[in-house]
Amino acid sequence: MNEQNNSAMTGTGYLIVRVSTALGAIPVAGASVIVRDYNGLSENKGAVIANLTTNEDGITPKIVLSAPALTNSTVPGNNFPYASYNIDVYAEGYYRQFFTGVPVYDGITSIQPAMLVPLAQSQGPDNIEGNGSYFEEGVNPSLKPDQQNS
Repeated sequence: MNEQNNSAMTGTGYLIVRVSTALGAIPVAGASVIVRDYNGLSENKGAVIANLTTNEDGITPKIVLSAPALTNSTVPGNNFPYASYNIDVYAEGYYRQFFTGVPVYDGITSIQPAMLVPLAQSQGPDNIEGNGSYFEEGVNPSLKPDQQNS
């Protein structure tokens, strides 16, 4: 777990989230993206930092985030040279995606890809009739019992 002292967060990093579906081939416009604090003191952990929406290209606006100074990466034994953030991504008709500990470095724009998977059209099993009752496998529910092939 990346615990850092907030006073060490003197740098500035940037974050863009790119949301798509079909293995990255189709952008998802209008997806909600929530960026949460991962580094802070225990009372700040999980606090919402930004609530974003993707554009027609499935991309959020670039946001500014706190990060440790770049010099942290050149001092042996020093804390992590990056800040970590949690990202929640969701859009209607898709399963939610959660990313934990996304790194953001001082002076660098991090791009987090999020590939959403569509929800199934029917969330139930295939053996449910229109009225919600179940029927046995291999049985045609539209035939009377004496018409069934055994």
